[in-house]
Amino acid sequence: MKQGQMLTAAVLAFATVAAVMTGRAEPPASTHAATATVLAGAPRQMQKVEWLDPNHGAPNGTQYQTFHSAVLGQDASYLVWLPAGYAQQTNRYPVIYWLHGHGGNQRAGASTYVPYVEAAIKAGVLPPVIVVCVNGMGRGHYLDQANGKLPIESVIIKDLVPHVDQTYRTLATRAGRVIEGFSMGGFGAGHLGFKYPELFGTVVINSGALDYLLPANQELHEVLQQLGLEHPFVIVTDVLHNSALYYEKVGTQFFEFHRKSLEVFDKAGP
Repeated sequence: MKQGQMLTAAVLAFATVAAVMTGRAEPPASTHAATATVLAGAPRQMQKVEWLDPNHGAPNGTQYQTFHSAVLGQDASYLVWLPAGYAQQTNRYPVIYWLHGHGGNQRAGASTYVPYVEAAIKAGVLPPVIVVCVNGMGRGHYLDQANGKLPIESVIIKDLVPHVDQTYRTLATRAGRVIEGFSMGGFGAGHLGFKYPELFGTVVINSGALDYLLPANQELHEVLQQLGLEHPFVIVTDVLHNSALYYEKVGTQFFEFHRKSLEVFDKAGP
């Protein structure tokens, strides 16, 4: 992180293996095995993924949109959710970039995340924001592959973020950008957020796929403590590795962190 830059971060971990640590009955071994297999990258049946998603489904008030990627030399897609009254206003909004998990697609956040954003705004817990649900190409971990076939990181950083700022009334500074994800998307949020602090002021890692879930997230929490980076660390129990159940359980109060982090930047400036 460059000197003088402020970063807010949250690490939230599913208690997939918390039973071992708390004395509760351990989840079935098959659940652990399946999680470990996915994180190890073992082959499994997956739908074909494309930069320009042929499925134009846009649940829960989102919109299917495309942008031209100079990195790819072609168009790519994403979903965007705009807060109520966006079209009637002239003010600018913070943006949450939401990264889906392994095997997911851009519609995952529209189903499991956007409804809670909307509810939190209505409840006054979160200020109005724009949500961008990123196309993470299934299982690329939001990195540029060495063979050049999946430059996911470069597409997001060099093409998607500038496109969003040019297309919508965003707060086009790091203070106005949140990067957040679940599982593989949590890994991606941490990777991109900490690598590009000049772009993202807030990083939220939900059950980050940092190899094996809870212990690795706890280790990250300890590293952040050693670095003196203040952050909340929450273990969400009894949800296994289920993003829909997780967001249902944490509800709108989860967004208190977002509100506070955006207020910090609002007071301190970019």
